[in-house]
Amino acid sequence: MTIEKLQKKDLDDAIALVATLVPRELSIEQAYQVYDQIKDDDNYALLAAKEGDELLGTVTAIVCGALTSPFLVLEDFVVKPGRTGQGIGGMLLDAADRFAVAHHCTYAILVSSGFRKDAHRFYENHGFTEDVRGFRKGY
Repeated sequence: MTIEKLQKKDLDDAIALVATLVPRELSIEQAYQVYDQIKDDDNYALLAAKEGDELLGTVTAIVCGALTSPFLVLEDFVVKPGRTGQGIGGMLLDAADRFAVAHHCTYAILVSSGFRKDAHRFYENHGFTEDVRGFRKGY
């Protein structure tokens, strides 16, 4: 298994994975447009866990600027159903951590739906703490 930059040819599979997490319809056309906008932006890391040509997981890591210090936001972090517990998520997080350190980020944040208890344990096992309260507003 390798962690590499998400390729355009993997977008259909990536959107199918993300669709397992989000309760709304996703537009593959929009995904292609966004991919073209951010693929070369140094503040984004579109990471893919792959075994041969099979996409096993993905995460988008985004460096955000702030007046005090840059920080990392993790989004669309998902491992293929049936493949959790095999180290895939940990490898993706390790790659995101290296990206964050290279960009001098002081912390990373992510949000996770309240019912995803297994995911919460995974995040805690990888150094995330639940000592902050997050809010989400949909549009």
